[in-house]
Amino acid sequence: MKKQPKLALALGSGGAKGLAHIGVLQVFEEYKIKPEIITGSSSGAIVGGLYSAGISPYKLEEFAKDLRIIQFLDLSLPSKLGFLKGNKAEKIIEKHLKEMGLKDTFEDCPIKFGCVATDLLTASPFYMTSGDLSQAIHASFAIPIVFKPVEAYDRLLIDGGPLTRVPVKLAKKLGADIVIGVDCLGPTKTITKDALPNIGEAYTRFLNISDYETSKLEINSADYLINIEQADISSANLKNTERCIQNGRQAAEQFLRTHPELIPESMRNIDSPAR
Repeated sequence: MKKQPKLALALGSGGAKGLAHIGVLQVFEEYKIKPEIITGSSSGAIVGGLYSAGISPYKLEEFAKDLRIIQFLDLSLPSKLGFLKGNKAEKIIEKHLKEMGLKDTFEDCPIKFGCVATDLLTASPFYMTSGDLSQAIHASFAIPIVFKPVEAYDRLLIDGGPLTRVPVKLAKKLGADIVIGVDCLGPTKTITKDALPNIGEAYTRFLNISDYETSKLEINSADYLINIEQADISSANLKNTERCIQNGRQAAEQFLRTHPELIPESMRNIDSPAR
């Protein structure tokens, strides 16, 4: 019998825009497309890690709609390395896993999972594939300046996005034969100055420019790529959760219409499966 190729989803960074990953996972579940491997960077690590641990994308949607910025506020002043500790965010991840009766380790994930952070001392990507799941996810989303770096694995770790927007290489390292990359930010495009109303948006724009230029070769090395255009949505605002998830759903549905070979034969004649 011919061996089925191992399919992986590489979920990219994007702040609040990364909630679009939830919509992508929902559509893939509805079409019964089951990745054997998931990798994540930053917000992609949050969604991908919780999904790999066993939380359905519909339950993830419920969690996302309940999120408020105040839940993450744990000021670390007078620290010189970041305004927020990030411990509250890590505790939220632990809480959701515990409430669902799931364990907080990579080894217990039903789907093989890995996430990436940036090693601040060696200036290189750092892959995390074993041990404490919530701590690794915390390291992957520790946005520089906003969050303190995470001291783990004998390293000083920050957000994976600056060097690895979409972790395609990690997916292949974990054994993937086919990698579908999901980029919630898309290629850097020209904008108007009205799109930068404050320092937060300007800083986010700077990060997006930087990480796209650094990561575009890796992004384009994916066998398939889902680009989710969300230029009118802020990466730093959780008020657009429903729109982000719908953007992910629409992008995934369009992608599968273009690549029906990825849909199991039993589902190919179904226009749009019901939830």
